[in-house]
Amino acid sequence: MLQHGTRSKIAERAAPHLPFEEFKAESLEGLLKLLEKYKVASSKIQFSESESAHSFCQKQLIHILVPFDHYPVNKHVYREVELLYQYCPSCQLAVRVL
Repeated sequence: MLQHGTRSKIAERAAPHLPFEEFKAESLEGLLKLLEKYKVASSKIQFSESESAHSFCQKQLIHILVPFDHYPVNKHVYREVELLYQYCPSCQLAVRVL
């Protein structure tokens, strides 16, 4: 059972989107600003143009990798959790892939 107050910390740290959730994003800059709130403090969001095309408009997609969390597996090893997004600047649509 969760203690009072624990639930709000978990909800506060939750990822902003579910896997495969598609949503409107007016610009890449706006999307990056939103995702900046959820990344690990000392990390950087990485993004690059994809070689694949958006299935709706056939324009190039942008991949965005967000370091979301890290936790110890043992004394010497940490596991990182990253969120992967795809963004289509032409359609102004984003989707969380993983």
